[in-house]
Amino acid sequence: MVYVADGPSDIPAFSVVNKSGGATFAIYPAGDMKAMKQVEKMRAQKRINMFAEADYSEGKTACMWLCNKIIEFAERIREEERKKLTPYTEQGVPKHLV
Repeated sequence: MVYVADGPSDIPAFSVVNKSGGATFAIYPAGDMKAMKQVEKMRAQKRINMFAEADYSEGKTACMWLCNKIIEFAERIREEERKKLTPYTEQGVPKHLV
């Protein structure tokens, strides 16, 4: 799970997601120094993994980080599923008898 939120009221949810292997991302309004300092403090305390301005446009930090996390999670799931199948496929693909 990727949890995106904007502040200290979300710390309990951030904690649950982090403990469960998810990713946490805090956002703040563009140009709001007070809000940026608040989420930076949460990152320094290891309550969140990353933060950025609340701009999800292509090429912006929020978009790139979130897309990267989704790809990482998909690759992890694919590898876990592949490992589950390995015992059944170690001998290769069945072939027709000739």
